[in-house]
Amino acid sequence: MKRKILLTLPLVAASLALVVSTGGCASTAIAAQGWSGIASVNGKLYYTALSATGGGGGFLGCGGTPPASELIILNSTDGGVLSTLDLGDSTVSYGIPVLSGDYAFITGYNGKVYRVNVVSGGQPLGVYLDTDNPRSIVGGAVIADSRLFVASLDGYVYALNQDTLARLWRFQTGGEIWSTPIVANGTVYIGSFDKKVYALDAATGDEKWSFDAGGAVVATPLVSGDTVFVASLGRNLFALDANSGEVLWQYPLPSSSVQPGNWFWATPVLDGGYLYAPNTDGRIYVVSAQDGTLHAGPVKIGDSLVSSPVAINGNIVAVTVSGEIYTVDISTMQVSGNPYNLRTIGTDNSAIVVRAPLLSDGGFVYIHTSNPGKVYKFDPAQKTVTEVGTSPSSSTTTPTSTVSTVTVTVTTTA
Repeated sequence: MKRKILLTLPLVAASLALVVSTGGCASTAIAAQGWSGIASVNGKLYYTALSATGGGGGFLGCGGTPPASELIILNSTDGGVLSTLDLGDSTVSYGIPVLSGDYAFITGYNGKVYRVNVVSGGQPLGVYLDTDNPRSIVGGAVIADSRLFVASLDGYVYALNQDTLARLWRFQTGGEIWSTPIVANGTVYIGSFDKKVYALDAATGDEKWSFDAGGAVVATPLVSGDTVFVASLGRNLFALDANSGEVLWQYPLPSSSVQPGNWFWATPVLDGGYLYAPNTDGRIYVVSAQDGTLHAGPVKIGDSLVSSPVAINGNIVAVTVSGEIYTVDISTMQVSGNPYNLRTIGTDNSAIVVRAPLLSDGGFVYIHTSNPGKVYKFDPAQKTVTEVGTSPSSSTTTPTSTVSTVTVTVTTTA
C-alpha cells in the first residue's frame, strides 16, 4: 500500500504543476476526461459523463479533440436512465450540476456555462465566461438570489444572470481558480491558486476580506453559521470568522506532534461538531470544529484521498483515488470491515479512478468513477455495491420540475 501512495502522489503533483505552468492545459496527447460529482433532486440523480461516442482521457489534458459530454438523469429508485441530454459541444465537465426550476447548470472545460432544460430537453444555452479569452472551468457553479456564481482558470469569479447567463460582475484574484464557490448570507467564498480565500459581496462583487492560507486552495470552503472552514494545499485547515476573515484556529500548529503528510485537497465533512478532513497522504484527520484540536486519528485509510467523503448513518464513507471504499465508524474511529475495491467488479475496471466528490442520498453512497466512467451505489449497512445507469429506468414518469434550487457545497477534485 505504501508503494501505491509513493507512485500516485508524484503523478498527481506532476500533473498539477504541468497544468498550472501551461495556463491550465496539460500539454499531452490525450484529451481531458471530466468526472463530475452527482446532484440529487426529488428522487433523481444528475451527473455529466462522456457521450457514447466520446473517447477516453486523462487528468486535465488538452491534446486532440475533447470528447462530448451528456447530462445523465437517473431514477434513484431503480438506478435506471430516465433521460440523456447532449450539451451540444465537444467538451467535458468536472463540476457537479446545479439544479434550479426546470434547469440544470453545467460548467464546461471549454470555458462555457450551460443551461439545460431537464424537462423538455432541447438545445442547451451555452455561454463563454469570457468570449475574448475563454479559459477552462474546473469547478462547478452555485446559485443564489437568481444569480449563478462560477470561477475559471483565468482567475476571475463571475456572477451571471440565472436566466440569460449574462455577466453581472466579475472579480479578479491573483491566480487560477479550480474550486466551486459557495454562497452564504449574501457572501461568496472561494479559494484561489494565489493561496488566498476571498469573501465577496454577492450583489456587487466587492471584496469584503481575503485570507492567506499559505497554500493553494482547490477545495470549496465549508460554511457553518458564522464560521468558514478552509482546507489548503499548504497542509493546513483553518477556521475563519465569516464576517471578518479573522483566524479562529489553525490545524496543525507548527508545534503539533501530528503533522499532515500531504495536501488537504478535498472539502472536509462536518458532522457532530467535528471536521473529517481527507488528505492525499491516505488519512482522514478528525479535528474539533470548535477549537481545531485533533480529536482522533489520523484514521489510516490507504491510497490517496482526493474526493470528498460523506457522513451517513454514524459512519464516514471515503473512497481512495484507486477505488477502495472504506467505512469508518464515528463512535470508534475505526475502519469497519474490509475495504471494497471497485476495480474487482467486471472486466474493464483495472484502471478505475475516483476523484469526484461522493454523494449521500437515501441511505446510500453514490460514486462516479473515471477510466471507465461509471456510477456505483454503495450500501454502507450491507457493504454491497451495485452499478447503476446501465439500462433504461422501469419508471414511465418523465422528469418533472425540480421546484427549488439545489446548491453545491463541495468542490470538484480534479
